[in-house]
Amino acid sequence: MAPEATVVSVRGETAVEVKPEIVTLLIAVTARAPGRHELTDIISVRNAECLAVVRCYADAIEKIQTSRLSVALEHSAAREHGAAPDHGAGRPEESRLYCGLVRNRLTVSEFSVLSEMVGRLAAPGLATVDGPWWQLRPDSPVYRQARAAAAREAVTRATQYAEALGGRLTRLLELADVGLSIESRPPVRARAAGRARREPLRPGDGPPAIDFEPQAQIVHAAVQARFTMSAG
Repeated sequence: MAPEATVVSVRGETAVEVKPEIVTLLIAVTARAPGRHELTDIISVRNAECLAVVRCYADAIEKIQTSRLSVALEHSAAREHGAAPDHGAGRPEESRLYCGLVRNRLTVSEFSVLSEMVGRLAAPGLATVDGPWWQLRPDSPVYRQARAAAAREAVTRATQYAEALGGRLTRLLELADVGLSIESRPPVRARAAGRARREPLRPGDGPPAIDFEPQAQIVHAAVQARFTMSAG
């Protein structure tokens, strides 16, 4: 009867650090007006102006997506002194104020345009900018590289155990993908990585200078592996 094979179980892990491939920004345009139609006109014009700025950098932008649109009554307040009472309701006449929001999500692949583009978008009265969020693309080859590196690490570790016992690996029994995870590492020169730094404005200056430092992306991969090994 053949002796039972010795099994070696190991975990292979790796961390691959790379530069981000894309960055996401949220661009919000807001407006308020006493009437719904007036509000719609104002916010449509402002959003068109905002998108016109964005399209100046079309070669650097992968996607423009409208992620939210809202038009709502913000509040009703009684008119101040001099307002005629509403005799039918027995109450002072109310004034209405509508608020609106259009939010666009930008996916940018060319980081060199960020400083100028965000400076123009953040001009007073145009839009508010939220972000940035540094990312890898969903189909980035970095994920495959990390998984392969984790598998190689598992083989190396199992081989070392087998050799330490005077044997060698003979067969792979199982390889299980534990999973991937991603974290961001701030740049060495900036603790608040990826945040915009606005320089003081002087009379006659153009859009404010904003400095962006991309966050390094760290992809963690891990596998569980089982091998048989020859007797020592």
